[in-house]
Amino acid sequence: KNNRGNLLTPVHGQEISSYFYALSQPKVIVHYLTLFFTPWRVCFDYDMRLSQGLFAFDVLVPLALLLLMAWGVFVVYKKEKTSPYLFAALWFFISILPRASIFPSTELVCDYKTYIASLGVLFGMALLFMQALYLVIERLASVFKKISDNHYKVSAAYSFIAVFSLFCAYASQQRNLVWASDEAF
Repeated sequence: KNNRGNLLTPVHGQEISSYFYALSQPKVIVHYLTLFFTPWRVCFDYDMRLSQGLFAFDVLVPLALLLLMAWGVFVVYKKEKTSPYLFAALWFFISILPRASIFPSTELVCDYKTYIASLGVLFGMALLFMQALYLVIERLASVFKKISDNHYKVSAAYSFIAVFSLFCAYASQQRNLVWASDEAF
């Protein structure tokens, strides 16, 4: 009785139904996923309304994207059941289910709803970053391929990791200076 919409529903004070709330969840989940890769649209109160029908554009497109992602997860599962990417994807989708469900809430989109689910996305992003870093190290090793001693190849790779880690540490330290106080911020 207390799930009256304000901005979510077409009419102020209209009851938020489970059906329209569930129809809106694909666009909400896609929105959450895009925030991980394009975080510049973050705000306190999103102006997202409930979807108004199964064949609405704001239902079909996000639903198609989610079904495509589910198909990709299934393909990865069939190929390699112990893939860390499979774990990351399943973590996200299983963890977001209690928040993005059929149970209506007066909050359609709230970033805090992704805290636990974000571990899966961030884990997947870390895996991608580590694989990219590995490819860079492999390229550096191929530069040193002319050197017959394998010790020098390994040293070059570790040197690159050390320099890159120092760069990341310096960037983190500089960012922490900005967030050190209200005045600095």
